[in-house]
Amino acid sequence: MAHMNRGAVLLDEKRFSEAANDFNRVIELTPRNAKAYLGRGVCQAFQGQFSKAIEDLNKSIELDPKLPDAYNIRGMVYAQIGNPRAISDFQKVCDMGHAQGCSNWQRILKSR
Repeated sequence: MAHMNRGAVLLDEKRFSEAANDFNRVIELTPRNAKAYLGRGVCQAFQGQFSKAIEDLNKSIELDPKLPDAYNIRGMVYAQIGNPRAISDFQKVCDMGHAQGCSNWQRILKSR
């Protein structure tokens, strides 16, 4: 739990490499921790490692399909690389009642 918490703090401080190291440790210790994959995916996205980010976000969703942030972040990565799958991720997150996902969905639909 300490690595997870520190990773979250480091992520907030935009210390992405250090945060990713903590999330890596959480994944080593508890490989079915969806939030650790989410955290590491966010770090990778901010570092421009989009395919790695998508892999981790996919794993996060596989482990916990009810985690709206995973869909929202994956949608943002897809939007960043011009992948139309962003729309379905934002729609999914909006259907889950996540306000930011609804905003992202509306914004991407207007830009088409």
